[in-house]
Amino acid sequence: AYEMVSAFLLNRSSDLHFITSEGMDQFTGLENHLEQGEAPFRNPANRVWMENIMQTAAAKGERVLLTGQLGNFTISYDGSWSLANWLKSLNLIKLFWGIKQLNGYRERDLAYITKNLLAKPLLPAWLYRNLVACYAKRPFFWTSNSLIKPAFAEQMQVASRATEAGFDPYWQGFSCSRAMRKQLLSGNNYSSDMHEGWRAAFGVDLRDPTGDRRIIEYCLAIPDEQYLNRKGLRWLANRTFADRLPTAVLNNPLRGAQDPGWHLRMQQSKAEFELEYQRLVQNSTAQQVLDLPRMRKLLDEWPTEGTNWNSKKIIGPYRLALARGIMV
Repeated sequence: AYEMVSAFLLNRSSDLHFITSEGMDQFTGLENHLEQGEAPFRNPANRVWMENIMQTAAAKGERVLLTGQLGNFTISYDGSWSLANWLKSLNLIKLFWGIKQLNGYRERDLAYITKNLLAKPLLPAWLYRNLVACYAKRPFFWTSNSLIKPAFAEQMQVASRATEAGFDPYWQGFSCSRAMRKQLLSGNNYSSDMHEGWRAAFGVDLRDPTGDRRIIEYCLAIPDEQYLNRKGLRWLANRTFADRLPTAVLNNPLRGAQDPGWHLRMQQSKAEFELEYQRLVQNSTAQQVLDLPRMRKLLDEWPTEGTNWNSKKIIGPYRLALARGIMV
């Protein structure tokens, strides 16, 4: 990461500041966040380092930070959700080149592409949901990443309300890339509440040029093959930034890990997680809404030394479910 950022800043009049969360744990600043943001943080493991960036910017007198959060759905979109539509419309040449370009990109192999980008999106919804109900341990994809009590989720009709709001609780995928990007772009409204809380806490504004309405409308209007074709993927971004970014950055096929050191804070916070659990089991509301037996199981089966904390089987239960359960 250091080499990539250094290459980007070469010959630019900018200072480079690497922000870490060293010395912090999962509970650092949590009470202040809940007071300022007035809502839980969707991905709690990210909160600590993001707030550290805001705090550092405020200390340096900066009042505006630029991000590129929505770029994956606009200018830097890789075109991957085009495959199902090309198969459905029998655009086999486009499909061939799309698969060829995506194979091996960001840990996607042919099995992943076939299952998640072709088969799932094209199955009839009723068939897919029946298959999930028969074979999946947790039918709703979000339940593995949440500690909501199943009975409470059913009582509150979470799945049906999510469907009415345009969110697929089964996460079948999309056969139309525009539909996917429109939903994810319009479903990001919760971030504005977080930004307002940070503005109040740190006096710093977050602004995202890749989410400018004109860019969104333009990127949704152009054909899918402008993003993915025989010449490459992320083709729009590659052409747009060809004379603005170093080749090493522009052609980098790797996917950056978002806060790869999150588990260090989790391990440092283990004793406090235990204390919070003991507090929650005495609370009648927590007993009603949280899956406390599963929380207890996660604490009892805490990953041992040498565990790959960034594997999927650890990220879902610990980085997401446990951290979210404690925050509530």
